[in-house]
Amino acid sequence: DTTPNRIKWEKDSAEMVLIPAGSFEMGDHFNEGDDIEQPVHTVTLDEFYMDSTEVTNAQYRVFMEQTGHREPRYWTDSSYNQDNQPMVFVSWMMRRPMLRT
Repeated sequence: DTTPNRIKWEKDSAEMVLIPAGSFEMGDHFNEGDDIEQPVHTVTLDEFYMDSTEVTNAQYRVFMEQTGHREPRYWTDSSYNQDNQPMVFVSWMMRRPMLRT
């Protein structure tokens, strides 16, 4: 396999690490969660790259400027919105995927 374990993404110079392909069981094994967490099922993923550090507010600001994505609800709260802080309260419900291409 010639796939490198680490790369630097050209667009924003983010360091990324290779997450190997694999399978895991997704869902509520303890029957303590919401109905949407059932049934427990196997999920299989191909290998992919992921940033090695959290996305910062500064990086997310650039993303919003380039895509027109809406600001998070806390964006005007300076206790959460420092450039070097990691992005928080990101919704996983997206209309379009956030893919790095």
